[in-house]
Amino acid sequence: MNKEMVISRIVDDGPSEPLLDACVRLVEYLYSYEDISHLTFTRLGRIVQSEDSLLLLQMTQYLAGAGVQLLDVRFELIIDDEVFDLDSEYLEDARRTNRLMHPEAGVEIFDYESKVYPYFVPSQVVLEGRRR
Repeated sequence: MNKEMVISRIVDDGPSEPLLDACVRLVEYLYSYEDISHLTFTRLGRIVQSEDSLLLLQMTQYLAGAGVQLLDVRFELIIDDEVFDLDSEYLEDARRTNRLMHPEAGVEIFDYESKVYPYFVPSQVVLEGRRR
């Protein structure tokens, strides 16, 4: 789906301001740069020029949802200076057992919820839409 089609779909869905503006700003950004690979909430806030955490949450929920599906959510484990990407099955197992094992050391990570952070990447819809 190209950028114009995405923006049209968002406008048709009718989110209220400032959500509409934030979504359109992010769509413009996603379709303008090829090397986007790690979008944290802080970076998204800078892109859409907002520090409103509720707005950023609503925007990511909408843009990662089934309607437009422009963002894929990923998770990373950050311990001190170490960063580990976590696949969804690994994280789901941790949620189910209430235990997260260190990906390399194999020891339990206590209070793991405070060390796991979401981030976003452009979805296949964006990657394919840029080529059109």
